[in-house]
Amino acid sequence: MSEVVATRVSTYSRELRERFVTALRGVSEYRVIKFEICDEAGFWHVGETVETPKITGDSHELIMQELENRVPELIIGRELTVAIAEIRNSELTGSSKAAVDISLNGARGTGVKENFSIATDVTIPITTLDNLPALLKERVDAGFTYFKIKANLEPVADFIEKLELINQLTPKGSHLRVDANQAWTYEHTVEVLKSITEANLAIDYLEQPTPARDFAALAKIKEISSLPIMADESCFTPADLTKLIKMNAADLVNLKLLKSGGLTVAREMAKTAHEAGLGVYVGSMMEGDQSLSAAATLAAEVAPDLVHDLDASWWAKESQLRYESGMVYL
Repeated sequence: MSEVVATRVSTYSRELRERFVTALRGVSEYRVIKFEICDEAGFWHVGETVETPKITGDSHELIMQELENRVPELIIGRELTVAIAEIRNSELTGSSKAAVDISLNGARGTGVKENFSIATDVTIPITTLDNLPALLKERVDAGFTYFKIKANLEPVADFIEKLELINQLTPKGSHLRVDANQAWTYEHTVEVLKSITEANLAIDYLEQPTPARDFAALAKIKEISSLPIMADESCFTPADLTKLIKMNAADLVNLKLLKSGGLTVAREMAKTAHEAGLGVYVGSMMEGDQSLSAAATLAAEVAPDLVHDLDASWWAKESQLRYESGMVYL
């Protein structure tokens, strides 16, 4: 079996076609960190990560320090399977683990696949009512029919008005999803759910309405909700997933490689979630093509028939991935 003989780290900038705004952050460009390993045959294998301090708490500087200084000590000279275990059991940040794990899986032949496609939604960022028609036209013209609508803590009537406008301006048969990114209270969520029902709006699911660590609030919402409830920021680790299952706090989970620490753990979490009867979707942060491709690979493995949340590279001004009619092609 091959061993890791060398590593290297580099970065590049990625500029977005428009500002990506959620309840947690706004970003127009970001730096992608590329981590590579060299195997005994001299082939280099790529993993990627980004800083998302508002979500993961990991800074660019910390990730770089870990990848440049700590990771080589853990994996150089070790067989690939052993190296994967070393990274998994380390105290590295999840963001660093993800980049290393993606590259190690690539070297083993269990990483990014090619020549397939997977369905994805597209995000509607937090914006004003006046800006919605132009944003929607761009996405409809691009062929998307599934729309993830980012929400903030705003008057319920204003948010319902946005949902109704989006419903009017999207093609018949389109699907709407709502993602509050932890911005709501329990009481606000209850009011929104009631108003969605009264407005007769069809919503696929409500994602992470309340703060990540308040599993009890999420469980209470799931108990009274007519919509499926998805856990995102509440579901980082296998321990988080176990707690969500035990508390019956979610119908669906959104797995992301930068949360779980790469493909290895995300695959295990998907299996656990499926066995517990939860729906498994795969998402991404604003990442690079390589990490997005790894997430798409996972999505195709664990839930090939679902429409996932893999539009990060569509947002980029330059990408090697192709989006067409709501599909991302690798």
